[in-house]
Amino acid sequence: MTRQDIDRALPILVVSILIACVSIGVEKAQSHVLRWVSPNTVPVVHALFRELSLLGVVGLIFFVADESGVLRALSREKYGDESFLRAMVQAVDTVRSAEAPRCCPCITMT
Repeated sequence: MTRQDIDRALPILVVSILIACVSIGVEKAQSHVLRWVSPNTVPVVHALFRELSLLGVVGLIFFVADESGVLRALSREKYGDESFLRAMVQAVDTVRSAEAPRCCPCITMT
């Protein structure tokens, strides 16, 4: 594996780690909120956190990063291509594993 392959695979690793961290944060927030609400409102809290599912929260974070221009700026700075990071984030965020080999040839799917 060359340095270029590692540089191309790094966004997938970073996005995956971010998804895991957000998932843990959402679970901790839910358990914290459930400790403080009355038993009557527990179903409401469960419904709220179902709506704020992992993909919804992560999608919102990436939407804000994309719309603010952060992803384009980082991608241009690191890879010289404004659309590369956005394609990586979309591939990981939407859990389309078939997309990864087309975006990043260094990753092989088995």
